[in-house]
Amino acid sequence: MGLFKKKKATEEPPEEEAKEDVKASEPVEEGETAEQPSKKGGLPQIVILAGVIVVLVAVSYVLQRTFLFQSSSSAHAHSVEKEKSHDKEDEAHDEEAPVGEMVMLNEIIVNPAGTGGRRFLAVTMGFEVVQAEKHEEKEEGGHGAAEGSWIDNYKPLIQDALIGLLSSKNITDLASISYRDTLREEVRARIEQEIKPNEVTRVFFTGYVLQ
Repeated sequence: MGLFKKKKATEEPPEEEAKEDVKASEPVEEGETAEQPSKKGGLPQIVILAGVIVVLVAVSYVLQRTFLFQSSSSAHAHSVEKEKSHDKEDEAHDEEAPVGEMVMLNEIIVNPAGTGGRRFLAVTMGFEVVQAEKHEEKEEGGHGAAEGSWIDNYKPLIQDALIGLLSSKNITDLASISYRDTLREEVRARIEQEIKPNEVTRVFFTGYVLQ
């Protein structure tokens, strides 16, 4: 009996070691089971985050399209209004601006001052004139005078006045290109002085020879 008890006592430790092994293994299994829910619970969070990003991108796209459409529409409307205003200004200007008559003069040949007859200037020119009475009748709503050569009566006076003006100029001024605009204005004022109250709007040279 004493030997049997001793053997029994000696057999008990292996069972305790087995229990300890089982207990030691249990935390590992619990840890594994604890990790699995965390992995399973992570998938919905990624899906939600991706959905939020998609929504933000869609909202940003819609806002950009709306802003660009409004800006382009406003720019188009502004350009259309600007064109309409320019058209109205041009129409108003055309209605207010009097219609001039183009008049050509015979060639004028003079000897410039200080040349002793050894140099000459040959000029062919024309001018635009607005008849005062015709313009007034147009403003009052009348039909105006019939088209005619009323300016022909003034041509001898105009040419005589221009011969005196051009022959008083020296060769240096007449040869200067920069003086040409000044001479054109002097000619315009001289013609207008002879045909008052009619208005000379511009003068143009069709021929200009200095020798």
